[in-house]
Amino acid sequence: LYLTPAAAQSWNAMRSEALSVYGVDLYPGGPASAYRTYAQQAQLYQAFLGGFGAPANPPGTSSHELGTAVDVPTLAMRSVIDQIGWKYGWGKAHAPGEWWHVDYIGGG
Repeated sequence: LYLTPAAAQSWNAMRSEALSVYGVDLYPGGPASAYRTYAQQAQLYQAFLGGFGAPANPPGTSSHELGTAVDVPTLAMRSVIDQIGWKYGWGKAHAPGEWWHVDYIGGG
């Protein structure tokens, strides 16, 4: 899935360490779990407002639309990112109530 070039390069380096050191692969939880278009974000936001979707920001305000966020599908992945993500510029900057959401902050 699409991320900005810097975010993708850092994600791939972090993924390599996660696999070799922890035996955990890091990948997005689905087709809308990394970059999203404005229209995709609007659809997810409407589902959330309708009570049948996961929490989602209004379109135009999500870091997913910038290609700098990933939603991971497991707590094991999130745990590894919490341990090593800082080295690669990944951590928690947005969506405090969403354990699955991580952001590329930069500097990795």
